[in-house]
Amino acid sequence: MLVLLLVVLDVCGLFLLLVAAAMPPKKRGRARAEGNAQAGGTSQAELLAAMQAMQEELRALRQAASAGGAPAGGAPASGTPIGGAAQANVVVDGPESGVTLKEWVGMKLDCYDGCGTPIQAADWLSYVEDKMEAFGVLVDDRVRYGSQLLKGEAQIWWKGVQSARTATHAPLTWKDFIAQFERRFYPVTFLDKMKIDLHNYVQDKKSVAEYEVGFNQIVRFVPLVARDDVEKARQFRQGLKPSIRHVLGAFPVVDFRTMVEQALGVEMQQVHTSDLQKSSGGEQSRSQGDGKGHSGGPVKKKGKFQRHQPYRSKSSQSHATGGSTPQYRAIPKPGMGLVCFRCGDAHRRVDCQWTGRCSICGQDHRDVVCRRNPNAKLCWEPVSSSSALAPVVLFR
Repeated sequence: MLVLLLVVLDVCGLFLLLVAAAMPPKKRGRARAEGNAQAGGTSQAELLAAMQAMQEELRALRQAASAGGAPAGGAPASGTPIGGAAQANVVVDGPESGVTLKEWVGMKLDCYDGCGTPIQAADWLSYVEDKMEAFGVLVDDRVRYGSQLLKGEAQIWWKGVQSARTATHAPLTWKDFIAQFERRFYPVTFLDKMKIDLHNYVQDKKSVAEYEVGFNQIVRFVPLVARDDVEKARQFRQGLKPSIRHVLGAFPVVDFRTMVEQALGVEMQQVHTSDLQKSSGGEQSRSQGDGKGHSGGPVKKKGKFQRHQPYRSKSSQSHATGGSTPQYRAIPKPGMGLVCFRCGDAHRRVDCQWTGRCSICGQDHRDVVCRRNPNAKLCWEPVSSSSALAPVVLFR
């Protein structure tokens, strides 16, 4: 700013001197006129010398400004005069990224060659975005920085994208880069497969934390679900274990994070309840079941066939002693063959070594034979007290 002020003052002073030199002297007598003529001649010579000195000074200021230096007086140059005019271009520096491009390339970050799977491509893109956030790379610089980490097939693809941009197109932004990257390295067939996998993905024997990790790996390739937090939470709940899903069904769907936290809480309570049941009555229940058959009654063999007595649980015992709870008898579904009434495997209950509690009703059997499980291997039918000891089914 100081250099600009000096240039303006010098130009204004030069202009005033030229005007004064061009004005003719006033006529106030012949002698005065002659004296003024002599004096005027001396003033014009001085003016010419001053003009030359000012021109040299202006030339020096232009050179200092164009070289980015400062004049002899120590004032910094802020611009270069255009065509000798009094105006100057003032250079204003904007915000800069946390690292220079040279430093970014020198950090030897992971590059992408375009030959990996779509999952590897997504992991690399997430990795680069995390590094840009950590090092403070501005949004306007991210295309320039990110493209330096492409090589091989990916670099050839990016050159093609840049060549397709005509002069009428706006400069490529980071959002444009991501859109073009996903379009190239996430095939449509792969995205369709991810939609199917997301619909079929269930918790099964995994913990809620393990189920969440797998769910997030799939849902990021299904944008319609990933960008809708409520729909994402619904999809997550749909794949949970029935025992957890039934509990969460009583609560409204808020968002994905809330759904995960609720599922973790229900799982923790179920594990705690199971541990308490094992410590209090598990050992006693198992000792009472030793030496009995599938259903707690004797097992008789006649030739190639086995006859099973009806399954007697605590509810059936209370009925036998005068309670009002009905008895049920278990019948293996067609095609199941030999079914253990305790764990559902193909052996007799006397040979069963499974220990634990049902996650649905809490009784001493597995979920696959639970009466409350609609997909159980057994069919449970109510029976009267008179027919409770009658044979139930014959199977090989």
